[in-house]
Amino acid sequence: MRITYELWKRTLLLQREFEKRGERLSRNKLQEAFQISEQTARGLLFALDNKDIISLKPQEISLSGGAVELVISDLHIPFHHKAATELVLDFAERERVNIISILGDLVDFYKISKFIKKNVRAKRVNDELKEAKQFLTELRQRFPNARIIFKPGNHEDRLEKYIVEKASEIADLIEGLLPNKLGLAELNIELKDRFYRIGKLWHLHGDEKPAGGNPKYVVKVLFQYILRNFIFGHYHFWQTDTFKSIDGKYYWGGCIGHLSDVTKVEYMQGRLNKWVMGFAIVKYNSDGWFMPRVYKIIDGRIV
Repeated sequence: MRITYELWKRTLLLQREFEKRGERLSRNKLQEAFQISEQTARGLLFALDNKDIISLKPQEISLSGGAVELVISDLHIPFHHKAATELVLDFAERERVNIISILGDLVDFYKISKFIKKNVRAKRVNDELKEAKQFLTELRQRFPNARIIFKPGNHEDRLEKYIVEKASEIADLIEGLLPNKLGLAELNIELKDRFYRIGKLWHLHGDEKPAGGNPKYVVKVLFQYILRNFIFGHYHFWQTDTFKSIDGKYYWGGCIGHLSDVTKVEYMQGRLNKWVMGFAIVKYNSDGWFMPRVYKIIDGRIV
């Protein structure tokens, strides 16, 4: 059996579950949990022991010509800011975008988060997924010819983590659950399960780096791991920077902010934050070079 990315993700989640109990994940436990061969289990254990030096091959998207891309992230449906999102989509129409990248945390999955929940009337998981699918349906109707790409973030991971932690015996049943519930196939929306590149610009959610590093300088911190041009969300910051290598090459990095409504997010109420709503428009040449512009949304205006 080939070690797929989905199997690797499930293995990492299972390892965390064992670590919480102070136990070591063994080959036999892996075989039992996933119904895999001894050889595959040994391969997974080797990967776990060497995961700091093993990297997954990124996914690449080629450009047949120039393109205009809208990049959004962190809507956290059903806590998305509807007015701001509408403002962004109106702007994208005027820019005539033909690629739309959604870089994770489209859905919040509030009910299965780990923090203490006070809002007992909050929407259930299935209701959140229905609302997210409705958003994607309207997005496809609005941009019928655009290439739409969705890369899950850490909030989408909540669904798989919850099931693995609560009922690991049936974890294999959830494979494909998220894309099916969101209707990605029927809406012709591409799912990218890891970071990907369009032209010369890498796209990621932002939670891929190891823990640590000052989030105040998150673009600089991430550049140490990527060493290429990159764009991401996750931190809800608006931040860009440019870097120059010793051989005179320039690289650009940008954090695009978020599109959630802070007033609806329970764990942020009454707390100070530096979150900034925003998005990006990226214009590509046919050779992959690009011109990025990261916009802020302040007082209902794009600046």
